[in-house]
Amino acid sequence: MNTVKTVSGTILAVVIMIVSSILSSIISGLPVLLNVPMWVCIILWGVLHLVIALLAVKLIYGKGFKCQAEEIGMAKGAVRPGYIILAVLLPVAVCGSFILFTHGRFVPGGLDTEAKLTVLASLVYNCIAAPVVEEVLFRGVMFGLLKKRWNKVVAAVVPSVLFAAVHITEMEQFDAGDCVRLLITGTAVGIMFSLIAIKTGSVWNGAVVHAVWNLFMAGGLLTIAPVPSQESFVTYVIDSGSSVLTGGAFGAESSVIALLGYAAAALLIAFAAKPSAKAAAA
Repeated sequence: MNTVKTVSGTILAVVIMIVSSILSSIISGLPVLLNVPMWVCIILWGVLHLVIALLAVKLIYGKGFKCQAEEIGMAKGAVRPGYIILAVLLPVAVCGSFILFTHGRFVPGGLDTEAKLTVLASLVYNCIAAPVVEEVLFRGVMFGLLKKRWNKVVAAVVPSVLFAAVHITEMEQFDAGDCVRLLITGTAVGIMFSLIAIKTGSVWNGAVVHAVWNLFMAGGLLTIAPVPSQESFVTYVIDSGSSVLTGGAFGAESSVIALLGYAAAALLIAFAAKPSAKAAAA
């Protein structure tokens, strides 16, 4: 595969993620006009985002780029138990570190029934659709294209930087320092997910780790922030004005505690996890 095709395929993966999210959001918003409950529309948003993105990948990369499922990390395979354990331990360790080592308090969200249903419905998007789509596109498609054209280092680093950059759009307010922090932490967690793809030869183990991480850190069941969240069941309110500790505008996922968690997990994967037979042969 030549350089032009590799670069265009990489950029196209980002476009697929953005367009599928916007398109699914527009379509799922239409039932609101018919007084369909918001939580139903949110579930529909997640399902459509997943379906549209995966169909686009199959058509564009499977048919257009002639990529085999194995080449873009989408071959069928069982999730390895070690990564299920990691999926739970990583967010538990990060959340536990905030609770044990920072001064703060738990504040109930005070959500009514409709708001609770909305938060629970959002888990379909945050903990299923988004993790699967991101892993398929960043650690599957991009990783596969870049590895085939160059090497595993390029394939791990470039998508990780793009992964971090794309998430800048999710910041509630723009701040240069917070953007730099997000680029660092986002790249770090992207490399962690890339290492899982390298070790296992597929995106599915990383998708499980990503999904459970989002359940703890972005699902709305528990929020770690300097102010109470109105969109969460419970907030652990940190008594600190340091954006290094709180993560700034992006939140706890961009904090130094989370960064240490990503680094520890990446080292564990790199030096302790055994590569699967499929990954070893790649």
